[in-house]
Amino acid sequence: MFSRFFYPVKVNAALAAINISPSLINQEYRQGIQDVGYETGATPQEAAVFIAAQLPMMLQMNVSNEVIRLWIHTGKLDLSKPDVIVPLQKLGFYLDERP
Repeated sequence: MFSRFFYPVKVNAALAAINISPSLINQEYRQGIQDVGYETGATPQEAAVFIAAQLPMMLQMNVSNEVIRLWIHTGKLDLSKPDVIVPLQKLGFYLDERP
């Protein structure tokens, strides 16, 4: 499990990895999602995908699908969790598109 101290840093790094600047996200909202993500055992990548799925469509278009596919392939996104599947679907991913 990630330490509480480093978890927000890892979520911000995951957002940056998918081409979303953490500074574009309201700080209180981002911190709230980071807290919930940590408490529920979500990976930083899962928290980043959840945040990205809540963004306006114009910002969602910048999301790196390649990085998300890599996260799916390497197990950083658990496709057995509805809290992961729904945001992925909102970003245009479907279960039959697993790498």
